[in-house]
Amino acid sequence: MTGSNILTDILALCDKNPADTGYRALALIWLDLIIKDIQNRQQAYHWRFLEVLGTTFDLTEDDFDYAFATILSTVKIDTTKAIHVYDKFNDRTYKFIPYERFRELIADETLSKGDPYRFSIFAGNLLIWPIPSFTAITGTADGTTADKLVDSTATFITDGVSAGMRVTDGVGLGTAMITAVDSETVLSIDTDIFVATDTYSIKEAAYIDYVKIMADGADSAVELSIPDKYKTVVYDGLLKYAYSHDKELGDPKSKLLEYEAGIAKMISDNGQIIAENCVPVSHRNKGGQREFPLANTNI
Repeated sequence: MTGSNILTDILALCDKNPADTGYRALALIWLDLIIKDIQNRQQAYHWRFLEVLGTTFDLTEDDFDYAFATILSTVKIDTTKAIHVYDKFNDRTYKFIPYERFRELIADETLSKGDPYRFSIFAGNLLIWPIPSFTAITGTADGTTADKLVDSTATFITDGVSAGMRVTDGVGLGTAMITAVDSETVLSIDTDIFVATDTYSIKEAAYIDYVKIMADGADSAVELSIPDKYKTVVYDGLLKYAYSHDKELGDPKSKLLEYEAGIAKMISDNGQIIAENCVPVSHRNKGGQREFPLANTNI
């Protein structure tokens, strides 16, 4: 669903000129209220359309504190939810520890380095422990082979490079995942981004599963997070506000009932998806117990 299409449709239903900028701005406020209402219900119903699987990010040597804005610069993360963090190549899932307990056990995170396997969330940031010990490896490619990084002066095996790490092209062509260490001087990568003379940087990688925060319903929005099949639910919610604003258009109470009926259908559909696949275990308990699938949070 695009923001501009929704607003144009709603203005038409309200018998307003779609070019009426004042009323359009008012309808945009209503749209944002509907989006926030649906987002807030994520805590109770675990909307699957807001849950994102396996976004990768770089682990930096001696870094303990990872800002979500840096990990995912284009997406806001709902940090009220527990987030799965893992290294899928080494089959290692980090265990969540509530921040208060985390600080009781780890007074100074800089005293321990290694392969991370614990995480916490504080002040909108992801905290991992132990801090990564792998030193970023940099160099310059001196060969051109499709889907390879070739550097005749490198010592990739000796330096501890392994499949699952990420390598970034210093000239801005992107980042690739290392799929195999062919030799001391050659790496196989999943994206063909290197030619001779390109600089590179190799780092460890982790994955993060998260719940995204729905974007504001900007008039120019290309897509809203709500699936198209629930467009009528958004329409009913918007008309509820429109009818409250001008009761000659219709009964706001009836539209409220239709909106809630649409939400109930969304909940039912979402519950069916969960029942058919698996029981969701990705979120902390809202009741203050801060539970997590791995109940033992001791280190």
